[in-house]
Amino acid sequence: VPFSLKLADVLNSNQSEIAHLEEVMNAFRREFGRIDNQKNADDFLIYVEKRSKQIAPELIANNISVTTTLWLTKSFVRQKFELENILKEVELVYENPGISEWDEMIPQGLGWLPEVNRYKMPANLDADGMVWQKIFWTTYGQACQVILKTLSKDGVNILAGTDTNLPPTVPGFSLHDELITMNDAGMSNSQVLQSATALPAKWLGSNTGKIMQGKKANLVLLEANPLIDIANTRRVHTVLMNGRILDRILLDQMLESVKKANNSSRKKEISQYE
Repeated sequence: VPFSLKLADVLNSNQSEIAHLEEVMNAFRREFGRIDNQKNADDFLIYVEKRSKQIAPELIANNISVTTTLWLTKSFVRQKFELENILKEVELVYENPGISEWDEMIPQGLGWLPEVNRYKMPANLDADGMVWQKIFWTTYGQACQVILKTLSKDGVNILAGTDTNLPPTVPGFSLHDELITMNDAGMSNSQVLQSATALPAKWLGSNTGKIMQGKKANLVLLEANPLIDIANTRRVHTVLMNGRILDRILLDQMLESVKKANNSSRKKEISQYE
């Protein structure tokens, strides 16, 4: 959602998807005005819920899907105030060191580690500045959750996305983080699973996304039911992909090869985060 356009312009532009939830939230923020204190932030969240209800019918009428990246937006405040902790929680060893350590050849610099993290706290802030950062970025993440809960409840097509490789979203692993966060924000287990299977397949025009005759048999076999606990999507037993069977032994070997390749090119020690 370009800063130069109003949200209404985008809703009537014939585009079929908005990536990501924060684009919608930032459009609301431009309508609302500055967030500079807690009262202001609370009022903004009320405004976000109201506006989400207003645009939901327009998104549906114009067949516009919205992609999430909810876990990432929730992480922004933590990356400013407890970056060391969040780096310990993610599977940093599987992230390409050329990205996590930052490389000047990468546009905007996707650094993850404390000295290069693109979301780290700005230098030389006074106490008031620190308070504002906490209020603003906490509200930023909460507003995206409000939008997701409202739009999904009102029937808007939601697609799971992670903005992978932005700090600290590890490819593959971050999708499971996203599904859990979507569930925590109010989507049912079934809705969450559809957002990562049938709905994106339909949007892409791909002959996948459902288990039925005539569809490509690209499947993930799990050891436990994600309809009972969405975190069970992490319990991958076997992957069937393009006619190949990737069992747990092979999947673990693939992960080990990624770790080995990353360690061979790593320039900065990360053992403190493992």
